[in-house]
Amino acid sequence: ELETMELYVNIENLRFNHEIQFDIQMDRDIAANSVKIPSLLLQPFLENAIWHGLSPKKKNMHLQIVIKRINDSVLQIGIHDNGIGLKKSRQIKERKVHKNDSVGISLSRERLEHFSKKYQGEGSITIVDLQDLDQEGTGTQVLISLPIKLNEPTI
Repeated sequence: ELETMELYVNIENLRFNHEIQFDIQMDRDIAANSVKIPSLLLQPFLENAIWHGLSPKKKNMHLQIVIKRINDSVLQIGIHDNGIGLKKSRQIKERKVHKNDSVGISLSRERLEHFSKKYQGEGSITIVDLQDLDQEGTGTQVLISLPIKLNEPTI
């Protein structure tokens, strides 16, 4: 999944002359190959970050995936961008003549719900509009809590 997302961002980054700085950070105690995740779960969030958050900025664009183990049964995947934020993005969308309703996020929520049924915990997706003290948008953070099996190796 991480390799696929890296390839996806690299392809999108071609349109931006490689202006998007992208990195993936993962806790050292996580064995990425042993953790199960629904395929392409992250893609709609990365797409939204690039198209709606970062593209209006044109420069100084950062996108990051942070993966950490919260406890023995929950893994958290964070997607952070330093784009224009949800509020400003929605204002731009309201001014557009052709408005497309995205189904990617709702499909991801649905897929995570089905995936979670195999585990003891529930998965969740939280989207936060990051703002500075002046209430100006400073990006978006998506936090995905993913249930994992207690006996999955971590090293």
